[in-house]
Amino acid sequence: MERHEKEALKALMVLPVVDRARAFCYIAHQAVGQKHADKETPYYTHPFEVARYMHLFGATQLECAVGYLHDVIEDTHFEANELAKYFGPAVAGMVVEVSNIATKETHPESTRLERRTLNVQFFTQGREGSRLAKLCDALHNLKGLEALSEKFQKVYVEELRYQVAELLKCHYSARIKIRELKTYLDVAFEDADRLIASRTAA
Repeated sequence: MERHEKEALKALMVLPVVDRARAFCYIAHQAVGQKHADKETPYYTHPFEVARYMHLFGATQLECAVGYLHDVIEDTHFEANELAKYFGPAVAGMVVEVSNIATKETHPESTRLERRTLNVQFFTQGREGSRLAKLCDALHNLKGLEALSEKFQKVYVEELRYQVAELLKCHYSARIKIRELKTYLDVAFEDADRLIASRTAA
């Protein structure tokens, strides 16, 4: 990370936690030049949308911060201990809870299906805010399938379907608008299925 980027991060400490997380997200993902699957759209737009969904469905300020930061550990140079310095242990802990624990690097002998199962089991054990972040992450990912190959679309949608089904089995407090979120997810899966069917028929 460049010196000016490090200085910018230090300056964030005066901001409220959500504004701090939004700016941190932008700096962290831009620092590694991350793009969406279309290879054009800056990646930070994804966590921005996840955080927006989380607010819509009842997340607290700290949980919205997790929405902005949910891919930072997996996709940038920052680790949990660094996030704790900027956001405290609660936010850092929830970001850990939404990060994959089973990857090709950590589980080289496991299949993709085995890794997915381990990760989803881990996600379901997280705090309510962490689980809400994963559901909102899935919702936005379902809206960005066009840039994926036809073959991977099918695999990815089924992975998301399994993950969402398991997360929805968990308990959510009354402040979380889980029924409304489930409706959004149902529509997103229907749209995804139609997209896949149209590509298969073409």
